Order: sequence, then C-alpha cells, then structure tokens
Amino acid sequence: MPLGNRYICLELTLKTKSMRTTRLTLCLLFIGILFVSAGDFKPQFGLSLKGSTYGLGADVYFRPFKVLAIKAGYEGVATQLTADMVQPVAGDAVSVKIPMPSGSDMIFNPEARYNTGSLSVQLGFQPIGLFYLTAGVGTFNLDMQVLGVPATDLSFGSQEVPDVGTVTPIIKKEDLGNFKIQFNPSKKLAPYFGIGLGSFVPRKNRVSFALELGAYYMGSPILSATLPEGLKSENIDYGVEITESQKQQYFGSIESEIDGFINDMQTEINTKVNDINTQIEPFKFYPVLKLTIGIKVL
Repeated sequence: MPLGNRYICLELTLKTKSMRTTRLTLCLLFIGILFVSAGDFKPQFGLSLKGSTYGLGADVYFRPFKVLAIKAGYEGVATQLTADMVQPVAGDAVSVKIPMPSGSDMIFNPEARYNTGSLSVQLGFQPIGLFYLTAGVGTFNLDMQVLGVPATDLSFGSQEVPDVGTVTPIIKKEDLGNFKIQFNPSKKLAPYFGIGLGSFVPRKNRVSFALELGAYYMGSPILSATLPEGLKSENIDYGVEITESQKQQYFGSIESEIDGFINDMQTEINTKVNDINTQIEPFKFYPVLKLTIGIKVL
C-alpha cells in the first residue's frame, strides 16, 4: 500500500478511536452524574402547565433522578379571524375582488385560521444551577390557512331567450367554495430541542417556574394555493329550464371562457407558489418560546 494511503487510513483510524473515546467519556460522565445524584433521592410525580408560541397545554412528569425528568403531554391552539372581526376597523377594504372575463367580479371576504396540536415526550437534564437542557419528539400538526369566502353569487350577463324570457346565469356562492392558501410542515413527527431558565420540574419547592426557548424541526414548509372548487361551468344555474342547444347558442362562450380562465389562473398560481416554496425551503425550524409552571404531586 502506498505511503500516502497508509497515512490516510491511520488518520481515519485515530479519528474513529478519538470519537469513540469521546462518546464513552460523555456516557460515563452522564451515568456518573445520575449515580451521584440518585443517593437517597425519592422519585417524584407531578403536573406541568405550559403556554407557548405553539399553544396551551399540560404535561405529566416523572422525575426518577435528581437531575433528570421525563414529561409527556399535549399542547395546541385553534384560532380564527373572520372578516366580521376586521370590518369594524378596516371597513369594506377587507373584501377582495377578482375580475372575471364574463360576468361580475368574484368578491371574497378574507378569513385566517391558525391551528396547532402536539402530543409530545420530553427529557429534561438539569445537573446544576437554574439552566436545563431538554430534548424530545412530538406530533407536529401545524395548519395555517388564509381563506377567501365568497360574499356574493357570481352572476353573468343576461340574455333574452325566445319562448323563455330573460335568463341570468349564476353560480351560487354556496356552490363556489373557498379560495385557499395553506401552509403546512413537511414532517408530522418532529424532534424538539430547547434550553431553559428556571426549573424543568419542581426541585426543592412544590411549585416551579421556567422560561424555555426551543425549536421543532418541522422540515421544509409547504405552501399551497387553490381556487374555489365550485368555480366551473357545470355549476352554472340558469334559473329556468332551457335546452342544451339554447345553452350553446346563448351561453356557450361563457362556459368555455370560465373553464379556460380557471385553468390558466391555476397554472399561474402554481408557478408562483412553487417559486415561494423554493425560497422558504431552508426555514426548517419552528421557534418556540414557552412558559411552564410545575406542580409536584407525589
């Protein structure tokens, strides 16, 4: 074997042995801390209330060692902001209009929804002082939506149809559906890491407080946007009975224009959304600022 290759192999071997030695040292140190801290320590059980940028919830905890505790629980929140809440402040400016090639403008009232939820398990390590480290894993059900809720029916130009009268085709707002922009994580099971100031669980006192800064690894976020599902020619309501030949003669252009317009608009939206997803791909962590109140029960 050439001398250069022998040197590389020797260097890799030394690095591997060094990494193993480091891991073994840390493992022995951790076990040693647990052993020393155990002593005549009596395991404890309790409840931990929490409020964070991810929601409100509670954990039950088990503290088998003086420096180590395990928490398991749930946190989440569900909020909704409607146009009726904003309108007293912003007026009619909250409405969004999308012009249609044949017919009236589509008028939407915006709404926003923010829903979270996580079943999680966390391990907290606090050997000394007021600082602790925590790591765990939890479900990550983040769902953020901006909706456009139809405010009016979508009407098209009236036509005089022989033997029928004036016909005004519409798509009822109940049939239109919502315009939706949605933001979701790519991972439904997310690791969590954090550092805290205070006590992970009660130590000397029956009640403890802590401020924690951490983050979920949610993977690359995914943005999607869809037009109202009911915005298609088959949902047009003519109000009266007319024949297929009359539809084609008097309203055929409307049907073809609607379907073509929707396809072109959805294609344009998809292109812009793909560009945004490329830009937000590096943002894979969801920051969490958390306040906890621990209560020792047993």
